[in-house]
Amino acid sequence: MIYNAGTHTYDLHYVCYECQRPVVVNVNADDWKAWQHGELIQNAMSYLSSGEREIMISGICGDCFDKLFPPDLTN
Repeated sequence: MIYNAGTHTYDLHYVCYECQRPVVVNVNADDWKAWQHGELIQNAMSYLSSGEREIMISGICGDCFDKLFPPDLTN
């Protein structure tokens, strides 16, 4: 985690457990702290994509998540 004082953001560095691809997610520092204190990630950081939120939650990038859990095509 790298703090950017000028923008009051964190650069969060992850490596996907499935494909080993590095992913950097930039978040507002106050939003990250709210999530750490129990706020739902989709509420705290609604500006992130679902893939960015997924790697923060599970350590799996969005592409790998979609491969592991494909959408239900029967609906």
